[in-house]
Amino acid sequence: MKTKNYKIRKVANAIIYFLDNNVKYLGTTKIMKLLFFADKYFINETSKTMFNYSYIKRERGPVPTEIHSIIKSIQAGSEDIDYQNDEQVFQEYLKISRPANSDNRSNTEFQKIKDFDKRFFSSKQLEILNRVISEFKDIDKNEISEISHNEKCWKFAKIGEQIGFSEMADNKTTQNHIRETSREYENFRKNMLGKI
Repeated sequence: MKTKNYKIRKVANAIIYFLDNNVKYLGTTKIMKLLFFADKYFINETSKTMFNYSYIKRERGPVPTEIHSIIKSIQAGSEDIDYQNDEQVFQEYLKISRPANSDNRSNTEFQKIKDFDKRFFSSKQLEILNRVISEFKDIDKNEISEISHNEKCWKFAKIGEQIGFSEMADNKTTQNHIRETSREYENFRKNMLGKI
């Protein structure tokens, strides 16, 4: 399995999995929410994130900012210098276009170029992706956005504010575990940087 640009390869494979499982209305907005719910469910079951991208509060719900920027940049046909490599890798897996019958610039259609590679996912992660598909397969972007607005982490954040992984957890024990792990990592990182 290729490990360079691992995170974007994993997201691309998640989208391919959604396509393979006939998720309806699969445009950018719905994908952003599917990724959010997959991460949220996985965090609640394991105290870990599935995709490891940060989310911010937007009007239509939580959005993984880097993924959103990559997809929007590809749609616009202009490479974002910050995500150039990730954009190229994403396009090895998926083609993004506007549906032929649509004059709405925000409508997006995803077509797979490669087959799904299950090596990017643990059995628990596949279980979570299947749960997300089961819950949201037939609803459109407006419905899934409304559902995401019921999440506490979205309600209590301000527009444009980051939603932390600990805020995505539904119980205090998981929230505290994630915060403690983050603090330990930051302390380790600072100590290691000081020794270099």
